[in-house]
Amino acid sequence: MHGYAELHARSAFSFLRGASTPEDLAAAALAKNLPALALLDRDGVYGAPRFYGSAHREQFAVRPRVGAEITMEDGSVVPLLVATRTGYQNLCQLITEAKLTERVPHVARLVRGGTSAQAGSDHPCSHEQGYHEHAPDPRERKRPCFATWSELARFSGGLIAFTGDEDGPVRRAWRTTGAAGAGTALDQLAAIFGRETDPEKARLFVELQRHRLRHEDREIGFLRDLALAHRVPLLATGGVNYAIPEHRIVADVFTCLRHHTTLDAAGRRLESNSERRLKSPAEMHARFADLPDAVENSVRLEQRLEFTLQNLGYQFPEYRLSDGGCVDQDAYLREITFAAARAKLGPAPLTPRWEAQLTRELDLIARLKFSGYFLIVWDICAWARAKNILVQGRGSAANSAVCYVLGITAVDPIKNQLLFDRFLNDSRIGADGNPSWPDIDLDFPSGERRESVIQEVYRRYGRRGAAMTANVITYRGRSTIREVGKVLGFGDDALNRFSSLYANGDFPDTLGLQEQLKLSGIAAHHPRAEAMVRLNRHIHGLPRHLGQHSGGMVICQGQLDRVVPLEPATMPDRSVCQWDKDDCENLGIVKIDFLGLGMMAVLQETMELCTARGDALRTINDIPPD
Repeated sequence: MHGYAELHARSAFSFLRGASTPEDLAAAALAKNLPALALLDRDGVYGAPRFYGSAHREQFAVRPRVGAEITMEDGSVVPLLVATRTGYQNLCQLITEAKLTERVPHVARLVRGGTSAQAGSDHPCSHEQGYHEHAPDPRERKRPCFATWSELARFSGGLIAFTGDEDGPVRRAWRTTGAAGAGTALDQLAAIFGRETDPEKARLFVELQRHRLRHEDREIGFLRDLALAHRVPLLATGGVNYAIPEHRIVADVFTCLRHHTTLDAAGRRLESNSERRLKSPAEMHARFADLPDAVENSVRLEQRLEFTLQNLGYQFPEYRLSDGGCVDQDAYLREITFAAARAKLGPAPLTPRWEAQLTRELDLIARLKFSGYFLIVWDICAWARAKNILVQGRGSAANSAVCYVLGITAVDPIKNQLLFDRFLNDSRIGADGNPSWPDIDLDFPSGERRESVIQEVYRRYGRRGAAMTANVITYRGRSTIREVGKVLGFGDDALNRFSSLYANGDFPDTLGLQEQLKLSGIAAHHPRAEAMVRLNRHIHGLPRHLGQHSGGMVICQGQLDRVVPLEPATMPDRSVCQWDKDDCENLGIVKIDFLGLGMMAVLQETMELCTARGDALRTINDIPPD
């Protein structure tokens, strides 16, 4: 049997498009004996760390490949596959450019397949399934988000492009403007990615998908001839939206949510069948028996791909002096630590116990190459105090004598006999196979003072060198029932009752859910109650949208947007990376928490009042232990 690698799959992180988690896709690929699977989510690499982690746990029986579908300025979508680390860095920068660049909204006429005056009988696929609607013009969104063709050209190095599915520029043009328009669209891609007939060298492929739909054979025949005429190789993909056929109903629900309609009214917007599931090599060879090279090209192309997330190239920044000068990180940390210890513990020489503990900690920190991390945290704390902002380290960092003398924490670990190894030891290995980074959480007064610290970090490392970590908001009890209820056509009164009666919104099992629905006015014998319970089981826990962590920030040596794409946060003057704290930790990306506490704000205001009255209370350290 010949081989096949699936190089175009979406997960549920293509919000409201994909219907399966990256973990489910990885498991299904393993069950189908696929040698590799490429995850190409829409305008992001949100699910890539989880996909990579799933493959890692199975000893990479399925090789995890990375890419993304990029929304272009004309509304078309170009799938891009990462070949090298340079390609990955370019993809992250391209997505960041599309997300962070301010675009001017405008009102433009939507182009709908099958309704264009130029789409006549020459384009039967414009009436595929009786209906086809292209993606809305991205410029019409409230906050436009798209890449321009010049940006795509600027960041094209190390990337491989496909012509895409029905939203791709070539098929989109053929359905609306005919063969000439499709040829022009292919020429536009070829001007960026070149023309090469050899699939082992080509950077542009004409993508073919078969989903057992009316007229698709004629469209495939056209694409085959177009590829031959333009000297571009063919590539067969599954255009995967879900791992298994049972998840197709989730895709239909997401389609309804995307179009603000119900299952009853969605009509031919819905899937005609379950053919966008993951398929085995045998199934794909049978599906493309007339074009075997298109299937084999998937293997040839996948073997050229060098990059995995193991090769991110992330580096935590080195500490620099205020004038920008470089220092030996280990030596400078040792110097300031002992200087701070003498200042904090009194003029007398350090006791043997203190000297031994500080030396032991500093030796371990240097051996693990964490000196720069401690210097940067110390420097941020020093800056905050210079600006009269209360700061206090928390957690297991209080077990460190180095953190105590540097003023990062306020608890004396020697006096209180705290165990340093609970905070840091060389036996702790992270998911990336490297020593696990220390976790120092810094508490600040909530409000403007904490925000000024965050903005200082942005100032130091640049808008594309630092970002908040993401928080993946998932479908929970109330949100799942409300969204599913809308799609199934339940009235707002019943859904509002459910939300108001069950504020916490989660339920332990199906029976509990059915009882809660009954009390909300949706009886068990309701013809759609069973469907609601089944859909809740499939959708509950899937990603819904991206939020931002309450205070976690990641910083990078160089540009962070070459490691992970950045996008604007809802709060002004903030950006957020596309991965959450667990994803970052598993890939060796260091997070520092800048947390805002209301009680810290009260303490700060209290000490300011004491200072105004002439009292001696100026810092937390001035408060007597009793």
